Amino acid sequence: MSWLLEVVRPKPVKADKVAMLRAALGIAGPLALGLALGQPVAGMFAATGGLAAIAADRGGPYRLRVIRGFWAGLAGLIGFCVGLLVRGHGWASLAVVVLASIVAALLGGVGGIGSIAGLQLIIYLVLGTGLPLAGPAWIPPAMYAVGFTWAVLLTLAAWPFHPRAPEKRDVAQVYRTLASLARAGHDGREHALQSYREAQNSAYGTVLAARSAAAGPDRHRSREVMLLNHATSLKDAILSRRHENRDPIPRLGHVLDQMAAAIEGRGEVPGPPGLGPSTPATRALGKELESALGVLRGEGRPGGDDAWRQARPTLRDRFHEVWNEWRYGRFTRMYALRLTLCMAVAAVCTELLPLDRSYWVMLTVGIVLKPDFGSVLARALQRGLGTILGVVLAAVMVVFVAPGPWILLPVAVLAALLPYGQQRNWGLFSTFQAPLVILLVDLLTHGGWSLVEARLLDTLLGCAIVLCVGYLPWPTAWVAPVAPRFADAVDATAEYLRQALSTRRWRREDRERVYTALSDLRASFQRALSEPRRVSGRVTVWWPAIVSLQQVADEIAPTAARMRHGAGEVSRDDVDRLAALLEDVAGAVRDERRLRDLDLPGDDRLAPLASAVRGLRSAVSG
Repeated sequence: MSWLLEVVRPKPVKADKVAMLRAALGIAGPLALGLALGQPVAGMFAATGGLAAIAADRGGPYRLRVIRGFWAGLAGLIGFCVGLLVRGHGWASLAVVVLASIVAALLGGVGGIGSIAGLQLIIYLVLGTGLPLAGPAWIPPAMYAVGFTWAVLLTLAAWPFHPRAPEKRDVAQVYRTLASLARAGHDGREHALQSYREAQNSAYGTVLAARSAAAGPDRHRSREVMLLNHATSLKDAILSRRHENRDPIPRLGHVLDQMAAAIEGRGEVPGPPGLGPSTPATRALGKELESALGVLRGEGRPGGDDAWRQARPTLRDRFHEVWNEWRYGRFTRMYALRLTLCMAVAAVCTELLPLDRSYWVMLTVGIVLKPDFGSVLARALQRGLGTILGVVLAAVMVVFVAPGPWILLPVAVLAALLPYGQQRNWGLFSTFQAPLVILLVDLLTHGGWSLVEARLLDTLLGCAIVLCVGYLPWPTAWVAPVAPRFADAVDATAEYLRQALSTRRWRREDRERVYTALSDLRASFQRALSEPRRVSGRVTVWWPAIVSLQQVADEIAPTAARMRHGAGEVSRDDVDRLAALLEDVAGAVRDERRLRDLDLPGDDRLAPLASAVRGLRSAVSG
C-alpha cells in the first residue's frame, strides 16, 4: 500500500503562473474565437493544435523551445494528415498506425525533441483516423497549424522579459564565482570559496530539475553539466596553485568572466590566458581550463559543431543518432517492440470489438506507454489511474456544463492546470488532459454521457493492454536500475580503453560493447526519471557522472588516432593506470565504497583523456 501511495503522491512544486496563463490562452483562446465566429469545429481543431504546443513545451532556452515546438507541431500535423488520408480503410489504416508506432519509438532515441515529436505523431495520427469529420478535409490540419502557431507565439512573447534560461544563468554564475576565487587574496579566499559552493549547488539543482522534466536525452543540458563538472576541477586546480604559494592570476579571472558571458550568449569564447611559471598545479589548471574552453567551443560530444550555440545537427547526423541507438541500444529495440505489440493489439481490438469510437483505445496506449522508452510500471500506473480519474471528471462536466460559450470555463481551467500537473505528477497531468480532450471532442460528436461511458471503457481496455502486453511479460521494464548499468558501462569503457591504446588494432566488439552499455545506461536513466519522486530524486544525481562517462568514451578514439598518426605509443603502464582508475569507479559503485586514492598518468599525450577520467571520478565522488 505504501508503494501505491508513493506512486500517486505528487511531488511538491511551485506553480508557474505564467505557464498556466499561457496554456489557458493557447487552448481556450482559439476555441473562444471559433465560438464567437460561429465556427466551433474550426475552433476545436485550433485548440487541439494549442494543446499539442503546450504539451511539448518543457522549458529551456527559447530557441530550443521554438525548435522543439516546430518539430512537435510538424510531427502532429503529419500524423493528422496521414490519419485523414487512411481513415475508413479498415485494417490498412490500422497497419499504418502500427508502422507509425515504430517510427515514434525510433524518434525517441534521438533526444527529447524526438520523443515529444514521436508522441505527437501517434496522438494526432490516431485522432485523424477516428474523429468524425464534416466539411472540407483541409480545415482540420489547417486549423491545427493555426492553433499550434498561436501557442508557440505566446511562448515567445516572454522572450524579451526572460531572455536567458535559468540553467544558463546559474551555470554562468558558477564561472563568475570562480573568477572571484581566482582573483581573491588570502583574506578573501574563504568567502569566495563559499560563494562558489552556493552557486554550484544552485546550478546543479536548477540543471538537474530541468533535466528531470525533459522528455528524452538532452544534449544542451548535458553540455551545462559538462561545464559544471569542469568548474569543480578548475576550483580544485586554483586551490592547488594557492597551496604552492602562488599569487592570484587576474588574467585568469578575466577569462572566467568572459566564459560566463559566453555561456549566456553575450560574448565570444575567449582564448586561454598565460598562467605564469610552469608548476604541477599550474599545468593542471591550464589543462582543465583548455578542456572547459573546448566544451564552450563545441568540441566533442555531446553536441559538436558549436552545439553550445545550438546550431541544428544535419539530417545525416540525426540519421546516425537514430541508427546508433537502434543498433546498439537493447532497451531501444525492446521498447520499440513493446510499443508496436501494444498498438497492434489495440488496433485488433478496435477492429473486432463492438466499441463506440474505439480509436480512444489506441490513443490511451500511446499516451500511457510512449514517453521515456516506455517509462516504468510506476508511471504506467500513474498515467492509467490519472486518465481513468480524468474520464470520471469529464462525466461530471458533460452532465453539468451545457454546450456553447459556457464550455470555455472548464476548458480554460483544465488547460491552465496542464503545466501544473506536468510538473507534479504524470497521473495528475493525465487527470487534466483526459477531460480536456473529451470536452473538445464532444463539440464534434455531441455524445454527452454516452461519450463518457465509451471513453471510460476504452481507457480501461487501453490500460489493460499496456499492463498485460507492454509490462507484465517484460520484467526488465518494471524498474530501471541505473547504478548497475553505470558500473557495467564503466567496465566496458575500461576494456575498450585498454584495447584501443595498447594495440595497433582493437576489436570492434569492444567498441560496440561500450556503445551498447552507454545506450542502455541512457535509456535506464531516462526511464528511471519517471519513477515516483522518492526514487527519481535520487536518480538525477547520476546524470553528471553519466555525462562524464560519455566524455571518457568519446575521448578514447581520438587519443588512439593521435597515437597512430605521429604522437607515438604511450607506455602500457600508463594505459593500465587509466583503466584501473575506471575499474575503481565501477567497483566503488557496485560495492558502495569510496574511490581509492590513485594517481593519473603524467604523459601529455594522454592529457585530454586523463582530464576526462578525472572529471568522471570527481562526479562520482560528489
